[in-house]
Amino acid sequence: MQLLINHGLEVNKIKKKGFFKKQLIEHYSVETLNTLLNKYPNFFNEVNDNQLMLFFAIQGDSIEKVQFLIEHNDHSSIDSSLLTEAYKSRCYSSGATLFKLILKLLKPDQLNDEIIEMAVEKMIEKNSIEILDILEEIGCFVQL
Repeated sequence: MQLLINHGLEVNKIKKKGFFKKQLIEHYSVETLNTLLNKYPNFFNEVNDNQLMLFFAIQGDSIEKVQFLIEHNDHSSIDSSLLTEAYKSRCYSSGATLFKLILKLLKPDQLNDEIIEMAVEKMIEKNSIEILDILEEIGCFVQL
C-alpha cells in the first residue's frame, strides 16, 4: 500500500470502488491508514465515509483502528444504530474495551434502550462498573 501511495495513487478511481473502505480497514495497518489519510486529507471527507470505515473497524473488532478513526475524524453526527449493529455483528469478542470506545462516541440523546441494555450486560459479564462510569460521564444515569 505504501508503494502505491508513494507512486501517486489515483484517489478518485479508488474512491469510486465501494469495496476499498472495507479492504483498507480489514487488510491494512493503522500506519498505512494514517499515511493515506495524511497524504490525501479530503479522501474521506463525507460523514458516510467516516461512519462506514468506523463500522468496518468495529465489526472487525480492531480496537486500534477504531481508536485511530475516532481521533482522526469528527463524529459529531454519528449514527448510534450503525455503531450498535457493527458491535453486535463483530467477528471476534474483545468485548468491553471496544464497547467503551463506542460509548464515548455517543451523546446522551443518542443512548437508546438497546445501547443501555448492552452496557448493563457488559457490566455484568465483566463484573466491572467501568462501563457505568462511562455512562455517567456522558450524561446517562442507569438505575439498576
